[in-house]
Amino acid sequence: MFERRLTTAAKTRTKRTDDKLEPFPHRFNLARLFEEHLNVQNFAEATSVATIIQKIASRSAVADYVHWALQKRKRPQKPDVEIISDLIGEFKSTLESRDTAKLIKLSEWLPGRQEFIAQFLAQYTSYRVDISGFRYFGSERKGYAKVSLTNLTNTSGYPVQPGPWRQFEVVIQKDVHGQWRVVW
Repeated sequence: MFERRLTTAAKTRTKRTDDKLEPFPHRFNLARLFEEHLNVQNFAEATSVATIIQKIASRSAVADYVHWALQKRKRPQKPDVEIISDLIGEFKSTLESRDTAKLIKLSEWLPGRQEFIAQFLAQYTSYRVDISGFRYFGSERKGYAKVSLTNLTNTSGYPVQPGPWRQFEVVIQKDVHGQWRVVW
């Protein structure tokens, strides 16, 4: 019943083209759109669609269901410091495991960093990643940590004493899409 009501509401919307009225071309089902957003955990868009549903069908069982489903699916937000701490741990394990695909997903690269990591992984067969000096600034919603690359072994199997490039600082912050990233 709810789908029929929303579909009817969408069909009645029209737009003017060439001085004649024709049905709005985007006949969509708001309930289906709401479910799609929830399935990909796009809570901002799901909330937006839920607001539209509340306006169209307020005080209905469907509006109550949409509100309930949104609250049920929304995960409680972890504190920023915990998210940043988890991301630093994930960054460390990803770098140690040499998983470049995952490293690309976690990172936002500074110029020259991607070439550095490609050369580094090609030259050294084993190494250890140490994280120290973790700082969190709540007012900026950013975290900082120092990364050190130690116990380097080159492709010939010999230990190598690293240069000053072995230490660098990473910044953990949200990107323009609202996703947490390691900037380095």
